[in-house]
Amino acid sequence: MAVRTPCEILSEAGLRALAGQELQAWPKPAERPVFVAFVAEWCEVSLAAAPRIASLASSLDGRAELLHVDVDRAAFDTERLGVRSVPTLVLYARGREVARRVGLADEAELARFAAGALAEAPAAAGPACAPAGGPADDGSAAPGGAGSGDRK
Repeated sequence: MAVRTPCEILSEAGLRALAGQELQAWPKPAERPVFVAFVAEWCEVSLAAAPRIASLASSLDGRAELLHVDVDRAAFDTERLGVRSVPTLVLYARGREVARRVGLADEAELARFAAGALAEAPAAAGPACAPAGGPADDGSAAPGGAGSGDRK
């Protein structure tokens, strides 16, 4: 039996690959928060993480979308997005990075990270910046969100 790759495992679980022009334009505002799992096909840690990430996707209950990126097929874009290790799981909301988790985590750790990150994510509805007279969008709530691992 052939060993499946991390991207195959994630695709079989229903996660869509983020690649090409869509990745080149990333991050972009979306209707709901989006987790992006950055993995490498050759990486044993990515292989171990893939089923756990797939399990996380099924537990999100529509609160967020989960996509995956093969870092070797998108080296320029992953570098541009600050991904330096795999696996890396990043939450984007309204076109901005909210939280980042680097490395292998068990399902419970991933669930805690996702819950904390989603709690920090700005609401998808409304303008990306505060209206005039409202609180300034100084980025104080963005990157460095919930969970462990590298924070921006």
